[in-house]
Amino acid sequence: MRIALAQLYLFSGAQDKAEQELLAATRADPENENLLHVLGTFYSRTRQTDQFETLYLDLLKRKPDSAIAKKRLVELYLVKKDYNRAKYYIDQILKNSPDDVDGRYFRGRVFLVERNAPKAYDDLAAAARGAPRFAPAQYFLGVAALYLNKTAEAKASFTKAAELAPNWQPPHVSLAQLHIAAGDADLALDEAGKILKSKPDDETALSISGAARLKKGEVDQALELFKRVQTINPKSPSAALNVASVYMLRKQYGEALKNYEQSFSLAPDNFDALGAIAQIYILQGNPKAAFARVEQELKVSRNQAGVLQLLGQLSLSTKNYAQAIDYLEKAVNLNPDLGAAYYMMGSAYAAQKRFDPALEQYRKIVQKNPKAISAHMMIGILSDLQKQPARANEAYQKVLEIDKNFAPAANNLAWNYAESNSNLDTAFNLAQKARDLRPNDPSIADTLGWIHLKKKAYPTAIALFKESNEKFKENNPTVLYHLALAFDKNGDDESARQTLKKAFALGQDFPDGKEAKKLYAALGAK
Repeated sequence: MRIALAQLYLFSGAQDKAEQELLAATRADPENENLLHVLGTFYSRTRQTDQFETLYLDLLKRKPDSAIAKKRLVELYLVKKDYNRAKYYIDQILKNSPDDVDGRYFRGRVFLVERNAPKAYDDLAAAARGAPRFAPAQYFLGVAALYLNKTAEAKASFTKAAELAPNWQPPHVSLAQLHIAAGDADLALDEAGKILKSKPDDETALSISGAARLKKGEVDQALELFKRVQTINPKSPSAALNVASVYMLRKQYGEALKNYEQSFSLAPDNFDALGAIAQIYILQGNPKAAFARVEQELKVSRNQAGVLQLLGQLSLSTKNYAQAIDYLEKAVNLNPDLGAAYYMMGSAYAAQKRFDPALEQYRKIVQKNPKAISAHMMIGILSDLQKQPARANEAYQKVLEIDKNFAPAANNLAWNYAESNSNLDTAFNLAQKARDLRPNDPSIADTLGWIHLKKKAYPTAIALFKESNEKFKENNPTVLYHLALAFDKNGDDESARQTLKKAFALGQDFPDGKEAKKLYAALGAK
């Protein structure tokens, strides 16, 4: 009777009275666990997390073996991102019942947070088999599959989750993003539209719609959608960044600069915006202003290494190689994990043909400090530039002995193994490990794509090269050549031609330039 009365109060908006009735019911029958779960559900729905936690901790004091109490606490701790407490109760659940579906699901969620994609995939696959109509298990299985580059499986899991919970946003968002990555703007718009029907001001769906419109060449519509997001949330750095990118396409540099500055002020650790600001000054023929603007951040930024890397990149673009090396060396000394900085330093040394003196310098460093990761990495990169892969691989192996999770070394070693065709399976494992550690690194996506190309898995290679190309903002001729080669191998001559044209239009010398020209000539003969 009291529960029915509580529900009546809840429906009428009398939350306090509803709580009083539920508390009275549990006091009258304190051993009734079902009543406690009704109260727990009430606290969950009304976002009273402290009361929810206390309720189930008290229940565990009285009933230490209550699996439901442990599961409800895990749910709470996952929401609060208190993963250590969540793991404590997950371990207890699985100790008592190793195949518990909820326990496997929860553990899979934690493995995802820890970037342990293989274990997450195993647990979430088991949870999805055990509860095939549980949409979250299907959705997070899709996330794990995506981390493992199992794109088709990810899409199937997201689709299943969307069917099971049509009003739940995350599966539709993930499907839309996959469609964008695959170049299918219409399907992306369709998925985003499903969200916008019930939530017309949803920022994520509007942003995806804007990106899809941009893919279709509908620049004005894209700008309108991005501006709408900016109006809904003026403090969104991504909204300002998206608006700025459209103005850049239209070559309206004043408006682009204003929005990039706004984005950077809202997210001062996002160097995409700062780099774009500098790029505008370069395009306007004012490199001094570009350097001055970035140098301002050296005084205030918490990410000094990032600022120094950007200054190195600018110096490289203006062919001031000595200055580029100076900035980049300072950057990796502060943060040895800056993979792109090593590549840029290698480019600067290569441009000056200063391999031997550079190698001598780095060898002196490792003699003094055998665990100097940045020095070992540079020995590897410079050895690669001198076409001495065995010496390079030795250096990368030393890095991995020092830090087995150092993604740039794993990636470079994977590339060399793939290039030599000596052990493609080892190359794949190294590259996949690097991707698990740094899923958004375009260089790693390129390496994985190259390995799949060597394995003749051309559709997968194309998807990875497309991802890498987008993240490099279509400004890396080597990746464009790789994408064109994959198109050619897959029988899509026209896409290969158009991609090579994009590479040549960049006007950059690149190591595979001669091979790219040979491929273009061969395509012309077909």
